[in-house]
Amino acid sequence: ENERGDYSSVNPDDDKDNSDSVNKKSKSKHSDCPKYPVLTRTRGSILNLMEEVVKVGLTMEYNMDGCIKDITEIVESQGEFGVNR
Repeated sequence: ENERGDYSSVNPDDDKDNSDSVNKKSKSKHSDCPKYPVLTRTRGSILNLMEEVVKVGLTMEYNMDGCIKDITEIVESQGEFGVNR
């Protein structure tokens, strides 16, 4: 920072050796992990997935009435496991 309070005269290469050591130390042991959990589903129904979406939506205080209505209509028309009634 200079006398006027800005950083225009600061050369970022001045502390290059120091910044490299700081960057190495600050690298997290989880830096190669994805930002969000990755779930791999190999089995299950779309209804189970939709129920999970509703749970998350309700947790986040979203209005999930339309989604719940859609799930109900699917179950009523096709049955819970896709068996025609």
